[in-house]
Amino acid sequence: MELKIQNYTDPLIIHDFSSVFTGYPFRENAFFKSDDASLAKIWETGWRTARLCAFDTYMDCPYYEQLQYVGDTRVQALMSLYVSGDDRLMKNAIDQFADSRISEGLTQSRYPNIHRQIIPPFSLFWTMMVHDYWMHRQDDAFIKQHLKGMLDVLEWHKNKIDPKTGMLGALPYWNFVDWPKEWPWVGYDEDSGLPKGSRNGNSAIHTLQFAYATDKVIEIFDAFGMKTEAAKYKKVSESLKQSTYRMCWDNNKRMMDKYAR
Repeated sequence: MELKIQNYTDPLIIHDFSSVFTGYPFRENAFFKSDDASLAKIWETGWRTARLCAFDTYMDCPYYEQLQYVGDTRVQALMSLYVSGDDRLMKNAIDQFADSRISEGLTQSRYPNIHRQIIPPFSLFWTMMVHDYWMHRQDDAFIKQHLKGMLDVLEWHKNKIDPKTGMLGALPYWNFVDWPKEWPWVGYDEDSGLPKGSRNGNSAIHTLQFAYATDKVIEIFDAFGMKTEAAKYKKVSESLKQSTYRMCWDNNKRMMDKYAR
């Protein structure tokens, strides 16, 4: 807390100061122990941060945007499950992101929010959130509500595959990945936080994230009797992986490049 006071005539005396903690009432039911005392402080800091970022929805941070972003929320939801066992905010977030979906099938990157922002990789994170919930809870009725939404997200990405390379081609919207120094903020969303290939196509990162999310959704499709869809997307996933290896493997470096060579 910082106070800036201007008083030119009379003295100012602060007799008392207090604050009230507000946040979602998570209970710390899990614990972590280590011989390294510094890790206990990290646990304490991490759990306090998680609590500060949870109210009636999750938030990416309690100071700046104060918005529920899919990429942040997936991690926060897993922390909630493992430390508290409380899944209510997780279910709420999954439902809200489903409600945010645009006519193309993608979720919005953050919701609820009045300013629409689309980050296609975050739609894939949403499908992974549904898979996370399915892996930790026996709640078929809830999962069934989101089968069509997950299929729509996969369909959108499948339709963006470049037939020449077999990888994801040019992608619209903001295909944000992360903030390393190599992908800095450039003054506007669409070209910030992106690896090469995000805008023009053939990004290994985006293609393999699509394949990974597809593999997770396939497990759900199989479990819920959607055998045709599961078989279809198994072929899509295998093709994505093989194409990315073929186009991006650098035999001299013995590693994958970030985009098709």
